[in-house]
Amino acid sequence: MSDPPFTPTHTAPAEGMDTWREPDPSQAPDHRLDPELPVQVIEETTGWARVRCSNDWQTWVDAAKLVVIAPVIAPPVAPAFTPTHTVPATGLETRDQPNVAQPSNNRLDPGLPVEIANRWGDWAKVRCSNGWETWVDGRGLLNA
Repeated sequence: MSDPPFTPTHTAPAEGMDTWREPDPSQAPDHRLDPELPVQVIEETTGWARVRCSNDWQTWVDAAKLVVIAPVIAPPVAPAFTPTHTVPATGLETRDQPNVAQPSNNRLDPGLPVEIANRWGDWAKVRCSNGWETWVDGRGLLNA
């Protein structure tokens, strides 16, 4: 059975670090990891970690000196656009906020499919297929 693919979990510190054949501090180090070398921790014991390098070489190191690789956090995935309404034949004025006193900043084209993202009274915040969101008078929207 083969080892799982190499997935780095830590790096050596910026100054590099000594390695040992066995987790035994009474022995002299036998090698040195390069600074910031990515490694995968595959076993831990009190104060020691057995690490695997990308070339499958394995060795023991002082676990306290390893630097944890921060996990990569994927950006949030925008929900799929699912039109719930269409803009009437007269079009609709848009606003940055649900406030009739605020001037219109654009106009939605007649027949444009939109998705309601939020409601506030008679106002609807709609999302267009390109992800743009704006406030409109929700009373004018037609069910899709």
